[in-house]
Amino acid sequence: MSTAPSRDVAGILLPPSPPGAATPTTPTIQSPRRQAFITNYLETGNGTKAAILAGYGEKSAAAAASRLLRNPEVRTAIDAELLRRAELGGITATYVLNGIRAIAEDSTTRNADKLRAYELLGKHLKLFSDNQETDDKIEIIVTRSWEPPSERPREPAELPAKLGTPEATTDELTS
Repeated sequence: MSTAPSRDVAGILLPPSPPGAATPTTPTIQSPRRQAFITNYLETGNGTKAAILAGYGEKSAAAAASRLLRNPEVRTAIDAELLRRAELGGITATYVLNGIRAIAEDSTTRNADKLRAYELLGKHLKLFSDNQETDDKIEIIVTRSWEPPSERPREPAELPAKLGTPEATTDELTS
């Protein structure tokens, strides 16, 4: 196991794993179909395909995958396995950032690749986020005013007489 800090799947910095420490284990799922879904989801990364391979119907696979991925027990099992795989492979946030930095600073790298590496580093540092996080509060005050009409509404019997005349305009009919 690595003695360097690593990040879990949510991006939270974890303390270094002491040598000989037990790795996090995937929680036991009671349902065989759920366990099959988790296994297939980890292999494919596609919820619908994983649900079909786990035995859910093709017509309801997308809905089943969505429901399963919102299930806390299933989500915890998937996250724990992803974390376990990342630790076994020695993949940490520092490792990834060092790789991106090496590409950005390599003089033989194409400019497009360098630009992409800088973009990834900038995103990591939240330099160009489309969704700016602000604590500003906006207060909106809406006032409505109403003035009674100056004339009384026309009687319904007066309107049909004007409707039949060619000289009736919309202003006359609505006033």
